[in-house]
Amino acid sequence: MSTRFCLLVAVAPLLLASGVEAHPDASAGAAGRPGVWTRVTATNGRNIDEAGSARTADGTLHVLWQRRSAPLREGIMNTRVSPAGTAVAAAVVLDGLKAVSNADVAVTPDGRLRAFFMGLGTTAEEGGVVSASAPPSGVGWTREGVRVSSSSQAVGPVGAAVTAAGQPVFAYAMSFVLGLHVGLNRQVADVNLAPDRRCCDYLPDVATDRATGESYVAWYSRADGRRGVWAQRVVPPLGPQMRAPGSVVGDRSVGQDQRTAIAARSTGGGVYVAYCNGYPTCKGALLWRVGAPSALRAGGSADVEDVNVAAAPEGRLWVMWHEGGSKTVYAARTNRAATRLGAVAKV
Repeated sequence: MSTRFCLLVAVAPLLLASGVEAHPDASAGAAGRPGVWTRVTATNGRNIDEAGSARTADGTLHVLWQRRSAPLREGIMNTRVSPAGTAVAAAVVLDGLKAVSNADVAVTPDGRLRAFFMGLGTTAEEGGVVSASAPPSGVGWTREGVRVSSSSQAVGPVGAAVTAAGQPVFAYAMSFVLGLHVGLNRQVADVNLAPDRRCCDYLPDVATDRATGESYVAWYSRADGRRGVWAQRVVPPLGPQMRAPGSVVGDRSVGQDQRTAIAARSTGGGVYVAYCNGYPTCKGALLWRVGAPSALRAGGSADVEDVNVAAAPEGRLWVMWHEGGSKTVYAARTNRAATRLGAVAKV
C-alpha cells in the first residue's frame, strides 16, 4: 500500500472522533476521488464517537463504529475499505444491546479480527467489556460469552492489542479504576492500574513492541498530583508508570476526548505515544518513544486537537492533529528510525 493511503486511513478515525458529520451505512463500491473523504458511518453519530480500525493481511482496513437503530438499541458495525479506498457495505459485529461504547479492534496471530467494546444488555450479567471475533474477511462475527472483563459494571471506551504470545490484552477506565485484563477469561480478575484511587484516569489504549514483546498501556490522567499522559509496561510484569514529557505545564494539562494515541513501529522496535503540549490551550503535537527522556515535536498550530499516531511501513510513524474550529488536518511522518519528523502536510 502507498504511504499516502496509509495517512488517509489513519486520519479517518481521528476525524470521526472530532465531530465531523457522519453519513449513511456505506454502500458497496463507495469510494471518494483522491483528496475526497468517503464517509463510512451512519447519519446519527455523536461528536464523542470514535472509530476503531485494523488492517488484515490482504490489505483491507476494517473500521468499527457504533450504530444506533432505536432508543436502547445499539450495536457495532464493521465497514471494510479496500487498499484502493473502496468502502464495502457494513457488516454487523454485534447488535441489539441497550448501549455500546466506542470499539477497538486488533488482528490476532492467526489473522482473525478481535473486537472489544463496552456493552450493556438486558441483564446484570450483560455488562462490562464485550468481545467478538471474525475471520479475516470481517464477515460472520461471533460473540465471546457474556463478557470478557471480570467487572460487569458499565465502563468507558476500551483500548486493545495482542501480546507477543498472541493473547488479547485490553484496558478501560471508570471512576476510580484503570482496568487491565489479559486474555478472555472473565473469571480472572481485572487489574486496577490506579491503586491510589484518585479521580480520574481516562481513555487508555494498548500497543505491543514487536521487537521486545512488551505490551504498554497509555492513558490520560486528571488526578491531582499526576495529571498528563502516562504509559506503563503491563506485559511481561508490570513496570513503573512514566509520565510523557511535555504533557503537563506545572500540574496542568489540556484534556482529551479520544483514546490515548499509542502505536508500535512496524519494524525496528519501540512503542510511541502522541499527545498535546501546552496549557491552557494545546499549541503543539509531540511524539514520545515510551521511556525516552524527551519527545519530538511534530508541529503545531493555534489550537491543536485530536493528536493521533499510526504506524507506517519501514518503521516510520505518522503523527496527525486537527486544527480546532476548522476542517484542516495536519500530519507529519518520521524517518525510518523514528528519530526525526519531516515536513508538515495539510489535508
